[in-house]
Amino acid sequence: MIYLASPYSNNPDGNYLAMISVCRRLLQHSPPPLFFCPVTFYHPIGKRVPYEAIMELCLKYLIGSDQLVVVGLPDWQESRGVAIEMATWHPRPILLMDPETFRGRQIMPKAGSA
Repeated sequence: MIYLASPYSNNPDGNYLAMISVCRRLLQHSPPPLFFCPVTFYHPIGKRVPYEAIMELCLKYLIGSDQLVVVGLPDWQESRGVAIEMATWHPRPILLMDPETFRGRQIMPKAGSA
């Protein structure tokens, strides 16, 4: 399973819509990849749930995943959640994916970057 990390808190509604678009496009692939996108999953139900509780659930999905893909939405490098996800995944390689072209490049997190 692919875990799709992306920024959220700096622009919740905009990042939610951007990730819906990314997920729709992924589903058009044949066959579609198996993926989990925390932003699209938790946005509709998580507004009254503490950030820490949502993050704890997200990390359980991440730990069970085969690949971490960071979607390069604006401010992804400043995202506290993305930093936590990358540090949790460390030292395994991470794919940084352009949300428009779906082109990616491999990146490595810094140790202790959360």
